Amino acid sequence: FLLRFLQRFLLWFLRRFLERVRRRIRGGCRLWFRQRGVRAGRAGPVGLGCVTFGREIDQDTSFGLLDHAIGKGINLFDTSSRYGRSEEILGRALSGVPRDSYILSTKWVHATSWSPRGVGGPDGEVERDPQALLRGVEPSLQRLRTDTIDIMHFHGLRTEQYSTVVQRFAPVMKQLQEQGKIRFIGM
Repeated sequence: FLLRFLQRFLLWFLRRFLERVRRRIRGGCRLWFRQRGVRAGRAGPVGLGCVTFGREIDQDTSFGLLDHAIGKGINLFDTSSRYGRSEEILGRALSGVPRDSYILSTKWVHATSWSPRGVGGPDGEVERDPQALLRGVEPSLQRLRTDTIDIMHFHGLRTEQYSTVVQRFAPVMKQLQEQGKIRFIGM
């Protein structure tokens, strides 16, 4: 009895597994959504990084890529003010999409300079004025054509910069959160 049960179970399992593989090969892959925090909404396991929007690919191609991603169930979009026209193109592309159907993630780079060796240049110089963060969020909101950024990240931090950033800039991020301009803070 036990042997027959195990044989049937293995056949059943193998059939289900092979059917899932066939569906994925045919492009019928389903995204499983996960809850991201109490108020974050549901994000799929795959997000679209928009660093190439307006840089390596033009606006029309960016729109097509975004439409394809949305059609496949992707609803998390990541950009940064440092990515050139990326925020602007993403905001324009999402302007007709219901706001509660996607999650916007952008970054604030707190460096006064950018270099191939990392944020802050060779001497590690970082922005010292927390008001620079306040001044940087409003233009991002305008470019993204929204009144709330779901996730705002501190971007490009080196280990030795964490304490400075937390002491000076985390209270400003908290203030922006209380104003409803950002929902979550990331590092």
